[in-house]
Amino acid sequence: MDDDLAHTLFLGQMLVLTVAAVLLVFIGVRAFNSASVYNAGLDGSVAGAVIIGSPCPTGQASQACSLGPVYSSRSLILNPQYGSPVYIQLSTNGTFYDPNVPVGNYTVRLTNCDYTACMYELPRNITVTAGVTTVVNINIETPGK
Repeated sequence: MDDDLAHTLFLGQMLVLTVAAVLLVFIGVRAFNSASVYNAGLDGSVAGAVIIGSPCPTGQASQACSLGPVYSSRSLILNPQYGSPVYIQLSTNGTFYDPNVPVGNYTVRLTNCDYTACMYELPRNITVTAGVTTVVNINIETPGK
């Protein structure tokens, strides 16, 4: 009878350990999945274009001038109400895209925007929503510089 009691106690302990292991794995998987989904859901994206009407000096308006540096030397700055700003570099044609912008409200500015029209176009307020692309198009009319 002592062998039967020992065997029963052993099986009981194994059952308790198995249930505990299953619960730990289940809780761990749920925590991992919840964290992954939660973090992935906190980002939205921002895309669009900056168009600068006539970035060439007035004397060169009829001549070809390189537009690449006019755009690629600038960045969009998204200033949140709380936290660190997000900088998005413009491409050589003025377009931009950032797929990982935290959800929130932002004030949009453009670096090195010394055209008079910048005062009218910027700053601009946007809201970034999880899983959604917020489109920001900025048209800066310039009479030449």
